[in-house]
Amino acid sequence: MTVNGLWSVLESSKCGKRVGAAELQSKTLAIDLSIWICEGLKSSTLVKYHESPALYLVFSRVIALLKLGVTPVVCVEGKKRTGGAAVSPMQRRPHEFSVACEECAKVLAYTGCQVIHAEYEAEALCALLSMKGLVDGVITNDGD
Repeated sequence: MTVNGLWSVLESSKCGKRVGAAELQSKTLAIDLSIWICEGLKSSTLVKYHESPALYLVFSRVIALLKLGVTPVVCVEGKKRTGGAAVSPMQRRPHEFSVACEECAKVLAYTGCQVIHAEYEAEALCALLSMKGLVDGVITNDGD
């Protein structure tokens, strides 16, 4: 369940801020991997030109972050769902989604990225890591 207009409200209340590349250097960021995987699997262009569109998108973005000096902590969606959590269109096709999650997690672990498998939702794990001060920020656009 996405909250319509959440990011506008957060921005106007100064709860978060947009940052540029220079501000990300030497930061540790938790990444909600499921969002990027869904974007990759839904992109008609990536699907047309890449055998594994989610892996291509995720790998490209993580490499760009590494080049900026960011330490990524990648959070992978768990198999369990919280009680009232909405199911995304990609998660209605669980095999395709879970195969992409595992493929991306494996490749990212080979690059030296820390990969954490959430028991439930990846964005909740990202938020917990941030609340505990274990990361400097979170990359997600999931607002439920």
